Amino acid sequence: MIERDLDHHVNGCGAAHRRLVGHLEALVDSGILNDAVAQQPCRLPGWSVGHLLTHLARNADSHTRVIDGALRGEVTDQYEGGAAGRSAEIDAGAARGAQVLVDDVR
Repeated sequence: MIERDLDHHVNGCGAAHRRLVGHLEALVDSGILNDAVAQQPCRLPGWSVGHLLTHLARNADSHTRVIDGALRGEVTDQYEGGAAGRSAEIDAGAARGAQVLVDDVR
């Protein structure tokens, strides 16, 4: 029963990710999401659209890091360098172009 529930949730996450990437690709293809828009503020205080998309990508990487560590029998930090490392990675990726940001989320 638990394995079936886990499979259901993992499959749901995969489907949601595919929908998100499809939506982002459609926005890029239509020109709605372009390099200029990627640098505009989003609704999160102090963040641009680029910050938000980079956060999504780095958050996914962080979960992979934790799961990979668990599979090795290790406890790992979600973000290398903790909260400061998380912020630095998001800031470092925020200024990229729209397609690069979407590719990173993919």
